Amino acid sequence: MKKTFAILFALIFLFQFQNVFAFEKLKDSTRVIIYDTVETMPKFSKDDTLNQLLFAFISQNINYPRDARENDVQGVVNVSFVVLSDGSISSIEFKKDIGYGFAQEAVRILKKMPTWIPGKHKGKPVAVRIKFPIRFSLG
Repeated sequence: MKKTFAILFALIFLFQFQNVFAFEKLKDSTRVIIYDTVETMPKFSKDDTLNQLLFAFISQNINYPRDARENDVQGVVNVSFVVLSDGSISSIEFKKDIGYGFAQEAVRILKKMPTWIPGKHKGKPVAVRIKFPIRFSLG
């Protein structure tokens, strides 16, 4: 009975906090805790409270994919990546490749980003997953 209660308690605990953090193996096989939300979220730069500098960086560095331009195609790529505790970017992913080179261009831009100011949890720098859309529009 005690064993069943302990297992049930553990499952409830895991489901309750499943969106707070996850474990992920990085390229060098190190396991790191990745948070979705922390007290102080990562920032693109010290003065970028509304992400204006982040979106300016993206718009200044974006190269509209040739296939998309030639076919008059627009779209959105929902990206996610991890800002590690040292501010570097890792684990770049996108939900769905809509084709025409949009996903590849989104990944190229993210890899080009400078080091971020890492997020903090309980006062210590931690790895945090960031998600946002990158919109590609003509005109």
